[in-house]
Amino acid sequence: MREIPTPAGQAVDAKALAAYLQTLDFQSGLPVTNASHHQGEVRRFEPGQPNLPAQLIIKRPISKKTAQTQGWGLGETIKRWASLYALKREYQAYQRLSAVSGIPICYGFYSGQYLVLEWIDGEPLSELDT
Repeated sequence: MREIPTPAGQAVDAKALAAYLQTLDFQSGLPVTNASHHQGEVRRFEPGQPNLPAQLIIKRPISKKTAQTQGWGLGETIKRWASLYALKREYQAYQRLSAVSGIPICYGFYSGQYLVLEWIDGEPLSELDT
C-alpha cells in the first residue's frame, strides 16, 4: 500500500490505518458536531499509534438505529444506502481537491464504510451562529 503524507511530513502507514479501523469502536470517538448529517456520523479519534496522525476524523454511514429514528420518510435500507453513497461522493471530492491548500488530507475510504480525514482544529461551520 502507498504511504500517505501527513501535514507534518510524516508518512501514514496505510496497513496500520486499516488494522486500526478493523478494531475500532466507533462509539469511543468524540462527536465532532451536534448537527444531523445525511452522510452519517462524524467522530474524532486519537489513535496513539506510530505512523498514524495524532488525531483523525472518521465518518461512517448512518447506523441502523439512526436510520430508524430519523424521519426522512424513507425506508431504513434506502437511508443507509443514500448515506453510504454520499460518503463515497465526498471521498471522490476529496480526491479531486487533494492539491488545494486548506482542504483536509483524505487518508482513504476503508472497508466500504470509513472515510478517514485529517483533523484540523477549529469550530465546525454547523456550530457557528449565522
